[in-house]
Order: sequence, then structure tokens, then C-alpha cells
Amino acid sequence: QQAEQRMQALGDERSALEQRLSTPLPPADIAEAGRRLKAVGDELDALEDEWLRLSGEIEAIEQATAPA
Repeated sequence: QQAEQRMQALGDERSALEQRLSTPLPPADIAEAGRRLKAVGDELDALEDEWLRLSGEIEAIEQATAPA
């Protein structure tokens, strides 16, 4: 659940950064927002990969322990 909450927060931040970048900004602000957007995207990708891996493990455990 913590991963899902963090993914939601990162998704919200990514949307806010994308919206900010769609407005006129000084070059330094564009660069900073772009760097943060990249970092958010990288963290979100890693969390999604971990979430999928854990979901697969849970599914495998559930199938292994299900009555025949």
C-alpha cells in the first residue's frame, strides 16, 4: 500500500510538473522542472516494476496454496 501511495503522489507531481512546463518559464526554471520530471519518472518506473514483481509473487503464492 505504501508503494501505491507513493506512485499516486509521484503521478500527481509529474502532472503538476508537466503543467508547469506548458507555461512560459525562465530557462533555469525549465531546466529544474525538467530534471525533477526525469527523476520523478525514473522513480515511478522503478516503483511500478517493483509493484508488478510483488503482484506476480503474491499471485504465484495464492495459486500454490489454492485448494485443488
